[in-house]
Amino acid sequence: MPLLMEAVGVAHVELRLSSDDEGYRTITGRIAARAVLQCQRCLGPVGHELDLPVSLAMVWAEKEIPSLPSRYDGVVVGADPVDLYELVEEELLLALPLVAAHEPGACPADPVSPDVESTGSDKKNPFAVLRGVETGPGT
Repeated sequence: MPLLMEAVGVAHVELRLSSDDEGYRTITGRIAARAVLQCQRCLGPVGHELDLPVSLAMVWAEKEIPSLPSRYDGVVVGADPVDLYELVEEELLLALPLVAAHEPGACPADPVSPDVESTGSDKKNPFAVLRGVETGPGT
């Protein structure tokens, strides 16, 4: 099942590679994009704006990540260069909601729309037929 309803779009990416005052090699910046996801209530398209700050520190091994300052997430680099396209794609995937849905009141599948009023008195209780039925010995 595809994650996005529309496979095309534009992501605006601004990344800076530098070293901070403590000597950490960093990738900082911002990623902005709009993803069109499938609403899990009505199964229609729902737009989701993504505006992500990026604050990564490059490390040689995964065991170094816990010792990073809390302002950084770790990214493991090795002898091969870091693929910035994959890095941006991973950040976008991590920012997507677990369950996509329209805002409350904006979904066509909402059970009560604002123009329909229900007093509840016209609904029959499906368990009304069970009134007066004995439930077993001693009742």
